[in-house]
Amino acid sequence: MQSGVPSRFTLDGSDRYLVAPYQLPSGTIHPRFAATGSTVTGPWDAIAGAEHIRSGALGPGQASGCDENFFSSVGDESATSTFTDFFPNPALVVLRPGAGVIGRVDLTLGP
Repeated sequence: MQSGVPSRFTLDGSDRYLVAPYQLPSGTIHPRFAATGSTVTGPWDAIAGAEHIRSGALGPGQASGCDENFFSSVGDESATSTFTDFFPNPALVVLRPGAGVIGRVDLTLGP
């Protein structure tokens, strides 16, 4: 996927996830994740986020917040979202359809 350019994902009725690697330009803050032009016939969602899980290192029982703001999602109920902090690079976009769902949707990630 290219920054700010819609990428078309087509669902064929299988329940297989569709995955695309992604790299935002350096210094991108508060990127927007959007779904447009959907013809999808049922429930679905897409997640953009860190390719690798981050981990924090605090004392026992202390919440680190290390994974906060590393993921954002869109779907049949919400067409846009914005990362509240920075975007993790490298990243993945994963489209998760419900069983039997067909159609297409354009996903865009960028400033």
